[in-house]
Amino acid sequence: AALAAHNAPFDLGFIREKGETFGYTINQPIIDTLSLSRELLGDLKRFKLNLVAEHLGIELKNHHRANDDAGAAGGILLKLFDILEKQGASNLDEINELLKKRTNLNSLQSFHAVILVKNYLGLKNLYRLVSKSHLDFFYRKPRIPKTLLAQYREGLIIGSGCEAGELYQGILNNQTKEEIDEIVNFYDYLEIQPIANNHHLIREGRISNEESLRQINQWIVSLGEKHNKKVAATGDVHFL
Repeated sequence: AALAAHNAPFDLGFIREKGETFGYTINQPIIDTLSLSRELLGDLKRFKLNLVAEHLGIELKNHHRANDDAGAAGGILLKLFDILEKQGASNLDEINELLKKRTNLNSLQSFHAVILVKNYLGLKNLYRLVSKSHLDFFYRKPRIPKTLLAQYREGLIIGSGCEAGELYQGILNNQTKEEIDEIVNFYDYLEIQPIANNHHLIREGRISNEESLRQINQWIVSLGEKHNKKVAATGDVHFL
């Protein structure tokens, strides 16, 4: 059976963490009603659970109450399944194939990364990426698809970025070791920052304490050693 949730990567992180405590590994297919809603409900501008539920006529009495949220997410999923079936997709394989052909880049999660130039070709490629991010892929802010970055990465040095980067978020969301390894392989070097930079994660309840922040930094260093990637300790500086 598949697992379904609204903003599944966030919930899955907690589920995986608790599962590991009891020796259970999550291997089921994952269905994210948030991603599906963004793909299928193009007339909506915001996709919070309560807004999607209201749009689809799903009752949600007590938003943020776990039982009610879960019931609403299930109701949303059934409505989205109806839409998908009308478009010719009636099982998970068909849904994946359908969405591969029509993925709306605006619906995909974005991450921070650092792009450094090492030669003149890299400078030209950076200009190309900046232009395309503003002209072709602008959605609330300029964005660079990962496939485009891979296409023009010659002459560039790509770093994993801060806590908003793909690697740090993957660790926060308890992605599998295989998924983390795949993320690391894309980058030329990895980054860690002082724990004070990421103290907001404690306030937001995503990390329990400062020791957990230190452990994430230590894990990133160990990933660098494992994959022969340099690890840079930076201040996450955005302006000169």
